[in-house]
Order: sequence, then C-alpha cells, then structure tokens
Amino acid sequence: MLLALSLLAIMFPVQATTNIITKTIRSMDTVGRFGRDEFIVLFPSTSLEEAQTALQRVNGEISKQRPPGVNVDVFADYGVKI
Repeated sequence: MLLALSLLAIMFPVQATTNIITKTIRSMDTVGRFGRDEFIVLFPSTSLEEAQTALQRVNGEISKQRPPGVNVDVFADYGVKI
C-alpha cells in the first residue's frame, strides 16, 4: 500500500511533518520524502481500508498542528494506491 501526502512546506516545516508521520504510523511502515513537499509511506501487508485508516490518523495529527503565529488550518492531501 502506498500513501502520498502533500503539504505546503512554507506553512508547515518538513521536519515537523516527518516527525508526525513517523510517530503515527507503525514501526513496520516506511516513510520517505518525495519531492519538495511530498511524502510517501509504504504500508506492507496492508489492505486498502487499513491504509485509509492510517491515513486518517496521520491527517488528524497533522491538523492539530499550527505554525506559530499563523491562524490557518493545516492538513494533508493524499492518495492511496495498491
């Protein structure tokens, strides 16, 4: 299962995003940076439904974050592929 996340790097630091994804996914999953502001997460032995649930958890954690002094919503745009 492949999860691609895209964030506005200007609004939300890449390292903070990496930390959130890493803390939210399972230890057997792998996260990597793809391009300037995109991430890929590999979910081995995972169904589409399980990947979508994981994606919702990651997005929920990301949405709790706000850059200091900025009043905007932060969220991930994503796609799941088998």
